[in-house]
Amino acid sequence: MNLEQVAPCPLALRYLHDGFETVDAAAKVARKEWEDNMGEEIPSTFRGSESSLTGPWESLVLSECSPELLFLAGWMTQTFFLVDDKADRRSRKEAHEQLNMPLDHVFRIVKLKPEPATSMERLFLPRLRQMLDYDYEGASLLFEGWRDWLQQADTRDENTLESLEAYLKFREMNVAFLPYSHLIIFVLRLNITREERQAIDHFRNLAARNFSLINDYWSWAKEIRESYEGVQRMMNAVTMRMRQVSEMESLQIVKDLAIECE
Repeated sequence: MNLEQVAPCPLALRYLHDGFETVDAAAKVARKEWEDNMGEEIPSTFRGSESSLTGPWESLVLSECSPELLFLAGWMTQTFFLVDDKADRRSRKEAHEQLNMPLDHVFRIVKLKPEPATSMERLFLPRLRQMLDYDYEGASLLFEGWRDWLQQADTRDENTLESLEAYLKFREMNVAFLPYSHLIIFVLRLNITREERQAIDHFRNLAARNFSLINDYWSWAKEIRESYEGVQRMMNAVTMRMRQVSEMESLQIVKDLAIECE
């Protein structure tokens, strides 16, 4: 049975919660600007923050922010999903050097107000300047978080991680929960000190681990298929656990670990 047939409440939520149309519009703009500036079509298999049950999840969890900031949050989320999708289709080294570092450069130079010279600059600079115009100090902190993540992301792969625990520790960072938490603080206009942010590090890391495990469990079939087809590189907790046990046992272990995190 289709899950949507037995989930009438979430389906109603999709259309009733504030911001659905705003984030939906932001996602469409992000897709168009990606194709216009990056000069490439988005793969038909791409999925961003869309959900057939609830609609875009940013409009559900960030429903209290203004339409202007909700649009920016939706645009940033969708665009970073597009960056991530492209990174998955590159080697780790290519992803880090050809995507992460050029994007890190954009965050570094945005305050200098340069004329866009690359496709990545043309795509990101206008939106980042909007954020600076809205709240210079808050946007600066947000950019700092994204730069820290970009410099570390895609610096390791399965071959350089000796165990499932080492993999999960790396994924806690690589899944981008820290920079995204800065985005949430920015768009919700929250006044939170660095000390207060550090006080929730354990919770955020646990949430990041849970998200990674759930993602790896449900995307396993797609990832293994596309890995065999040479479409994307493999980076999954199931593969890591399969060094010791079978595929079915690995899937169950990953599922159990996700439930334990919850």
